[in-house]
Amino acid sequence: MAIVLVLTVGPSMATAQPIAPAITAFAGWLDRDGTATADTVLHTANWEAFTGWKSWGFGREPLWLRITVPAALRSDELPQVLVVRPPYLDRVTFYDPATGVIRQAGDFLPAREDALGSVVFTFEVPPQTKARDVLVRIESSSTRLVYLAMLPMAEAKIFTRWVEWVTGSFLLLSLVLWVWSVMEWLISRDRVTAIFAVQQFMVSLWGFFHLGFARVILGEWFPEGMLSQTTSTVAAVMVGTIFWFFATLLIEYSSPAWMLRVMRSSLWVLVGLAVFGVLGPTHLALMGLNAVATFLLGWLVLTVLVSPKGQAQSPLPKAVILAYVFFYAFVNAIPTMTNLGLIQESRILFYGNMSNLVANGFVMLIILGVRHRRFRSRHEAMATQLMLQQEQVRMNKQYLSDQRQLLAMLAHEIKTPLANLRIWMEAGEKGRPAMERAIDDMNRVIERCVHSGQLSDQSLEPRMELLDVAELTRFVCSSSRQPERVLLDLPTDPCPAQTDAQILSIVLSNLLDNAYKYSALHSRITLRLTATTGTQAVNGWRWQIENEVGSTGWPERNKLFEKYYRSPLARKQSGSGLGLFLVKALLELLNGKVTYAPSDGLVRFEIWLPAQPSNRST
Repeated sequence: MAIVLVLTVGPSMATAQPIAPAITAFAGWLDRDGTATADTVLHTANWEAFTGWKSWGFGREPLWLRITVPAALRSDELPQVLVVRPPYLDRVTFYDPATGVIRQAGDFLPAREDALGSVVFTFEVPPQTKARDVLVRIESSSTRLVYLAMLPMAEAKIFTRWVEWVTGSFLLLSLVLWVWSVMEWLISRDRVTAIFAVQQFMVSLWGFFHLGFARVILGEWFPEGMLSQTTSTVAAVMVGTIFWFFATLLIEYSSPAWMLRVMRSSLWVLVGLAVFGVLGPTHLALMGLNAVATFLLGWLVLTVLVSPKGQAQSPLPKAVILAYVFFYAFVNAIPTMTNLGLIQESRILFYGNMSNLVANGFVMLIILGVRHRRFRSRHEAMATQLMLQQEQVRMNKQYLSDQRQLLAMLAHEIKTPLANLRIWMEAGEKGRPAMERAIDDMNRVIERCVHSGQLSDQSLEPRMELLDVAELTRFVCSSSRQPERVLLDLPTDPCPAQTDAQILSIVLSNLLDNAYKYSALHSRITLRLTATTGTQAVNGWRWQIENEVGSTGWPERNKLFEKYYRSPLARKQSGSGLGLFLVKALLELLNGKVTYAPSDGLVRFEIWLPAQPSNRST
């Protein structure tokens, strides 16, 4: 928003000021031998006229600019201001032969002689009653690209502040984009985003030096010439990190490895050029930097074009990256090609340089953000699929383990009844009761295995009906193996409940059978039924089954209801290890629960069922 305001309000404010007298001409001349002075250059004949922007390329020769200043209309006119851009020129010397004024500015010197102390170079030109020429001598290790404007003092102030606000806003946004990229990296921990954060930092640092802010803020602390060399070094490293980033990104698009290697190695080539610029001719190093950058921009487009279709590891389509790379290469090739003299200089140079600071970073951050989120969605889907596969493997292993335990249990538990059958068959009619018990034992084991399998397959569903649970309890007890040992304590009135009669019968039978096996021999077993209210005011029925501790001792509370669990002493007796497991699982189907609550030397199990069916257990 700040940039929009500056770009719209700034020019309108500038045009509201009094219009300056027409400038007769701007002209330039290269001092080939470097010996010209202000006095001798005025008599030079081969001046090259220009308006606005003009480039003389790279070179050591000083550039002289002649500005024809018309006579003032009034003697009390305010001074005019000569504006010289760009801000990275090494040394700018202003000569006014009519007044004898000589002033200097540039990257080699602190910003202390500018008329307005701006990031651009400004020189005050006092009014004279006669037309005259003033001179500017420019030395630049970078390209000798120059923009001149002569403005009234009021317009010059507005113009310089406008330039500062625009360039400052671009620089600030570039720093915001750098912080944004660092935050994206902290979230994603992605190598491509990390390299982009390094690139964006170098772009911001380059903007700080290239746009003149380093000269204004830090110029006092830099020795003469060091600021210009630092700017050149930062520019070289910045270009290298840009193509290092693209080389890393394009790995995901299966781009040819040797082409990516060329882009990665460019960082060291450019650093070498920067070192060469410090030790040798800086202008040759910078010319090489612009040439390498121009080549790499074309190389980048070619690398994306030759990347195979349909093999991208990145979730972003190749067309998106290709469109961005074309835009990036086109915009950023304008400054480098202009510096090399390959295309005509124009005002778009300013916006081309600024695009590196903001537009490119903003667009690429959006691309990287979308890429990261799509990668995360893809990884989450893969993680979910892997988790499902692992769960399936775990279930298969558990199933195989259950099958092995089931077969082992069946082999053990059916072997004894079969042996008893063989023995009592020889006894004839006298062995009939014993044979029936053996058959009942085998049936009981088989039924529990069937019920366990139904629970595993989730194929056992309750069939609710209204019944008298007291009557059902009495029937189950009378059908058990030793009903004479059970002391029933049942209400005399009917005890209605909406439940599954078969499942409840299995639960009670298993609990009674458990009490028969593991209680003291011939001891009494108490079966009590009472009406209760659950924890959420749900009416229901509670059964308590108590027995004395037998030779197998007290059961382990934490493992009682585990599948196939049997205590070490209980293994001496026949049993499947499924009884209490089935009790717990079957009661959950009926929205009931079972608890182990020993008391006063007695083993006690309690079960609770709601009187009416419910979707949740109390």
